[in-house]
Amino acid sequence: MRALARIALPAALLFLCACSASRHRAPASAAAAASADTLAQAPAVADSAQLAKLDDLLQGFYYALLPESVEVKVQECESLMMASSDSLLRNWIGQKIMEHYMEPPLMGEEEVAVVLYEKWYKSGRLAFTDEMQAFGAALFYEYNRQSLLGMQAPQLQLCDLSGRKAVYPREGRYSIFFFYDAACAKCKALSAALPDVLKDLPCEMDFYAVYCGSDRQAWEEFASRFLLSEPKVKLFHLSDFEMESGYPLKYAVSATPRLFFIGNDGSILGRRLDSESLKQIIDIIRLYYGQVEEQKG
Repeated sequence: MRALARIALPAALLFLCACSASRHRAPASAAAAASADTLAQAPAVADSAQLAKLDDLLQGFYYALLPESVEVKVQECESLMMASSDSLLRNWIGQKIMEHYMEPPLMGEEEVAVVLYEKWYKSGRLAFTDEMQAFGAALFYEYNRQSLLGMQAPQLQLCDLSGRKAVYPREGRYSIFFFYDAACAKCKALSAALPDVLKDLPCEMDFYAVYCGSDRQAWEEFASRFLLSEPKVKLFHLSDFEMESGYPLKYAVSATPRLFFIGNDGSILGRRLDSESLKQIIDIIRLYYGQVEEQKG
């Protein structure tokens, strides 16, 4: 599974939103409303050309909702799905919305798909027309519902190289979870980029390199090569060969690599990150600590 695309500004924006104590309801933009009105008036039986036009309108709908909160996005999507009186068109619109938010361009929008699936598909109020899509959506829901932005990070009991078991993440620390497989090419590329990202940090952090395979020799070889020179990072090489911790479902590890950033209050501030989006989050923390130091001065 490929990593989700991340655009620069929203990665920082979502970090700030995750730190916010509250969200407020904002009206959807005129562009989103116009797209919704047109989709609601679509014919019950549409040919492929008409469906392509409707799909284009949906793209405009998603774009117009980008700056809105998850709650607003869910409400507007629900309104759109229910706007058509024809059940086939309603199911088609709902399916398209799910497809978009299961692989969104903006970190954190996965929550829209999780909420919609639980409320409309798991309950049977809407249905997928394709069995494979239904299976994929159910799998997505199970693998993402426990690790959404702003949630408290699930605790995992993991084993270190000496065989000692402990619970992670540790309390009161910024933490990074890196789920990898030693044979995964993308994991190797990401692990090569991480030491440069984790330099000159503004505060202490824990880095949990969690091996997702079952070959102890491969784990030990990777651990001997993967080193971090930054003195403010405490590196843990961890595994769970028997998967007793349930980490795949708790942290959406349906494929590797997976990279999560956890705040010092235990909340998830970044999920399914790449090296660039991780750097953006660290830059924001650096800016915050710089402002704190200026105030002290």
